[in-house]
Amino acid sequence: MTGIDDEVGRSTAGQLFRDDRGIFVQEETPDSDPATSEGIFVGYVDDPAALLGKRVRVTGEVREKFGFTQIDEAIGQEPTDLGAGTLPAPVTLDPTAAAAQTVGTDGTRSYYERFEGMRVRLAQGTANSGGTNKFGELFLTPGPLRDRVFRTEVQPDLIGTDADAGAGNPANPARPAAPSTTVVNVNLFGRVNELVGPLAFSFTNYKVMVQADALPTINSGPIRFPAPAVVPNGKFNDRIRIASFNVENYFPVGGDLDGGPVTADEYADKRDSIVAAISQRLSYPDIVAVQEVVDKTILDDVAARLGGYTAYLEEGNDNRGIDVGFLVRSTVRVESVTQLGKNATESIPGTSCSDITGNLFDRPPLELAVKSGPFRLRVLTNHFSSKAAPDSCRDAQAAFVRDRVQTLENEGRHVVVTGDLNAFEDETPLGVLEGPETSLDNLWDTVPAELAYSFAFQGKLQTLDHILITGGLQSRVDDMTYAHFNNDYYDRGRTGDSHKVSDHDPPVLSLLKVAPGDA
Repeated sequence: MTGIDDEVGRSTAGQLFRDDRGIFVQEETPDSDPATSEGIFVGYVDDPAALLGKRVRVTGEVREKFGFTQIDEAIGQEPTDLGAGTLPAPVTLDPTAAAAQTVGTDGTRSYYERFEGMRVRLAQGTANSGGTNKFGELFLTPGPLRDRVFRTEVQPDLIGTDADAGAGNPANPARPAAPSTTVVNVNLFGRVNELVGPLAFSFTNYKVMVQADALPTINSGPIRFPAPAVVPNGKFNDRIRIASFNVENYFPVGGDLDGGPVTADEYADKRDSIVAAISQRLSYPDIVAVQEVVDKTILDDVAARLGGYTAYLEEGNDNRGIDVGFLVRSTVRVESVTQLGKNATESIPGTSCSDITGNLFDRPPLELAVKSGPFRLRVLTNHFSSKAAPDSCRDAQAAFVRDRVQTLENEGRHVVVTGDLNAFEDETPLGVLEGPETSLDNLWDTVPAELAYSFAFQGKLQTLDHILITGGLQSRVDDMTYAHFNNDYYDRGRTGDSHKVSDHDPPVLSLLKVAPGDA
């Protein structure tokens, strides 16, 4: 037996997958075919750790689970302990062969596949996909090259680390009592040496299941900690600064989050981390468009602790209770706040875009009208349907927002559209927003290409959070950037720390109050 997985799987709906917990076994005597694996994972094992270092005999059913070959042990028939065994030497992965392998439509890769379930070794890998994520995974490219991995790139050699072996079989895998003892904590561009463990496959990626007795050596990399603050190029009072911030699951005490109630300590830590992010990392923007906040009371709490801010939020239709809102600093004057489309309907055949049947939005947009001196501005915060919904839902939501912007432009208004649009810059919802009906322009492509991302998923950097402006604002744009204090870092577990408070990096826009050439 070459290693363990000590964590039951859990779906977002709370369903547990007990076959995810078990042991990795490997044949003592390899066969003559180098293209076939000598190892396999065995699920449903009651006490995986008790078998570490043992020779075992397993009886069960072989099956494929989303591309991962495993044995489901026979009911009531635990592996037979055959006494102490010798751990096989790991197979050293060849970076050249890994980079040249073919990638299947299901994510399987021809070179890595021959070692699935076997004990492998990666001599050195570089974290080019961001820091260790909230699932305890770190994605690496073999070798020392530092070069970010983006969604649009083919990266055959991408490989992850998995921390499940040291998870300690938590009752609720989504909210373990303590961090895994086998998590590999590294920032973006950090390096991992001597990564050894069984090779697993899940969610279209191969991952080395790090074992407690074979932890790699790490260098957390050149990324500066703490993350540098985003500040304007000139004086603060000459600009209106707008950030969009999906704060990820900001729930009140007692709120149901990942199958359990939020404790007072968890709530306070989340609130203080959001406050630290807005103050220390974003440098107190004039307007913060927020997403994934449950109610106004907890947003008021953030505003009070920031000082000089007022919170705005209207309840929407989401069955989890998450809403969009604003935090507005006293540096600008609020003229109105209006919820849009709470009862808007959709008529897309065969789809459901909302938790309320027939509705278009779970999280209806919120429109803010502000004034600073003679300069007036409308800002729309949005949180479109998740990626699990069909593109047609986000297209329809984008069309609704576009039509509102068209009306505002016809009235001579300047408009900023922002939020977590759950759409990439090259997908149809952004095309709808940037259609000929309005002058909306996505500022994503004004950010240096290596920094234009707000999210990391399955080892690739991508953009879900956007800021678009109408044409009359183009001459006022002073700066547009993404604040990378979440995806570039691992979670240090410090109370009130701004890093890793969310899985989204906020876009931040700085607009001149007086456009060049204005009197």
